[in-house]
Amino acid sequence: MMADWAADDVKLLTWREETGKTAFETAPQFEGKISEQEYFDNGVLMVAMVKAGVELAFETMVDSGIIEESAYYESLHELPLIANTIARKRLYEMNVVISDTARIR
Repeated sequence: MMADWAADDVKLLTWREETGKTAFETAPQFEGKISEQEYFDNGVLMVAMVKAGVELAFETMVDSGIIEESAYYESLHELPLIANTIARKRLYEMNVVISDTARIR
């Protein structure tokens, strides 16, 4: 990531452009009704993916030398902000908002 910053974010900006064109980003907003069973089935999968992502983020930060308290804050405490941003703006906009804000910190 640091090398990409030095190269004017070429990789990040390419990824953003590619992400903005995916089916996830261009799909219309769902207006139908989801059954309780389907909601539960998909919710279990989503929770498992989020759990794995939080654990991986925490471990990666600790392995790179960040103290556990800070790694906890960054990997778990920020999760509602990230999830809310994805829900409202999808992945492309989440990356724009979170990544650009993270540089200021």
